[in-house]
Amino acid sequence: MIKKLPIIKPPINTYLSHGYYLSAMMNYKEFLPWFHSNYIHLKCLKELTKELVCDLNFFFPDGLDYLQSVPFIKKQFIFKDILSYFEYDIINFFKNIISEGYYICTFVDEYYIPSKNLFQKEHNSHRILLYGFDDELDIFNVCGWDKNGIYSIKELVSYKDLAAAFQSKYNEDILLSKRGIFCFKLDVSYFESHEYKFDIEYVYREINDYLTSNNVSEKFGMYYNKLDPEKYSFGISVYNDFKKYLYKLIDNEANASNIAVHAIWEHKKCMLMRINYLKEMKFISDVGITDGYEEIEKKAYQCRNLMLKYRAHKETNIIHRMLNLIKIIENQERNLLEKLLYDIKSTNSI
Repeated sequence: MIKKLPIIKPPINTYLSHGYYLSAMMNYKEFLPWFHSNYIHLKCLKELTKELVCDLNFFFPDGLDYLQSVPFIKKQFIFKDILSYFEYDIINFFKNIISEGYYICTFVDEYYIPSKNLFQKEHNSHRILLYGFDDELDIFNVCGWDKNGIYSIKELVSYKDLAAAFQSKYNEDILLSKRGIFCFKLDVSYFESHEYKFDIEYVYREINDYLTSNNVSEKFGMYYNKLDPEKYSFGISVYNDFKKYLYKLIDNEANASNIAVHAIWEHKKCMLMRINYLKEMKFISDVGITDGYEEIEKKAYQCRNLMLKYRAHKETNIIHRMLNLIKIIENQERNLLEKLLYDIKSTNSI
């Protein structure tokens, strides 16, 4: 038997938890209203991490497990300690889940995965997404980083290797809450009773919160404690902390990483996609906003490539170029978002 669920390259892969879910869900038009209502906010840790890098990412109140809160996606988490009470064949178990239309996200030990850099070198538990299988070749279709560090939706793992990677004792080192199998799918019949409707007034408020750098974690106080504003920056103010990180690179007080700047670039991609969606749905008239944001996205991509260049050559003039670009991006984004908010308000009588 051969079974393969729809999969695409996602607009976000800074962290695999974003990339995996979006690789699956972006195939469905029903998901788009939710997508364009999210991925608006950024947060940044003001101090460098213990690895001396900048921790900048999209903000969600429950960290990287946000998809478990999406209302119209059928999902279930099966803990490994529950599975231990049953006699089961993990390969057939995975195949049966995929046959029911569920994507599978779980942790595996990359020591056993041939397409990983750590194969037969070092034990390391990491997320993987399964979306298909082929009984003729005895392989699973999976998503993840390839040996070149590029996000791939065309990875293949043999049944034997995946079983060893899943059952490795090194997976016990991850957080207790992660030890299991997360299955999810968008079921049209389920969606009809859990529809998420795009709310332009809500998106208007969220973009305004981003522009004014509000601590949006305060909105979720009924579920989580708010993030300390002394430790985190939010919205457009994350640029200030990213610039501080770049200055520390110049002073040899930080380590070079492309994660933060990659997240900045992907945020601009998402904002541009959202603007195009608003235009398509007649929520804005768009007087130069799309063209302006395309320029911002290009500059952010240029900034991302400069960081890759700096990691290879360690020339401080590259960091100075990044600093200039970030300052331009910040100013242009402020101006364009003010225009966007005005356009939304006037077009929709908010």
